[in-house]
Amino acid sequence: MKKLDLSNYLVTVKVKDGEQIVDRQIPYDVKGSIRGILFHADQRLSGIDLMENFKLAEKIAAAEGSILLEKDDYNRLKKSFDAFRGFGENDVELVKRILDAPEVQVKEDPHPTQVPDQKPL
Repeated sequence: MKKLDLSNYLVTVKVKDGEQIVDRQIPYDVKGSIRGILFHADQRLSGIDLMENFKLAEKIAAAEGSILLEKDDYNRLKKSFDAFRGFGENDVELVKRILDAPEVQVKEDPHPTQVPDQKPL
């Protein structure tokens, strides 16, 4: 599985302050940017791809801080990033996080928690 950091980071943008243009640091919306890329017209999505990207976008939206992506979801995300055109300097950290997402080994819990109304495994 790949571990993806979803925390926002600061980027510098130019803003008009009265008559001057000044640099301001603002949070970069990591989850929103990923969602935007998953549904961008550059993807040329079929109906099936649209629904698969939607499922992935919902998983990412529900995650807090980071998410573990299985191979298929990670490859879908990477494919979307490969297809997108129009990245800028503020996107460098986001693209690094996707392309350099660390591989994480996950072990199955030998003693899974049983829900009260659930039959034993």
